[in-house]
Amino acid sequence: MKSDEPKKLQWAIEYLGAKGRLLRMEPGKAKNLGERTYYAVEGALPKDRALVYVLSMDAKSRVVRIALMAAIKQLGVKAGSVVRLPQEGAFLHNGSKGSIHVVATKSVLTRAKLAELIGGREPPPDPTERPIT
Repeated sequence: MKSDEPKKLQWAIEYLGAKGRLLRMEPGKAKNLGERTYYAVEGALPKDRALVYVLSMDAKSRVVRIALMAAIKQLGVKAGSVVRLPQEGAFLHNGSKGSIHVVATKSVLTRAKLAELIGGREPPPDPTERPIT
């Protein structure tokens, strides 16, 4: 892998299970969550990347959504440190059954490139939204 290519990271996932119990999937385990699940990710920040993305991919359609994008330098911790995203006490929401992925990059990537990286696809265009220019 070239030094400037995106890195797929193996991070743990914390999620709220039945009756609000906090559960944890360790790195390297299956990262599939049920629909309407609240979750966070935790792992070591890479020292050689500028951004970290948390992505969700729908199990059926393989549509990829960007759940979170963060500038590593502005997270308030040193690169190489273990961090929880979002911060302690906060959660992201997975709207459909699917997998969670964490990717670190040196620069901003399009959703198409991120989707390609994890084997997914972009959602179809929404006719009610104006294109970003």
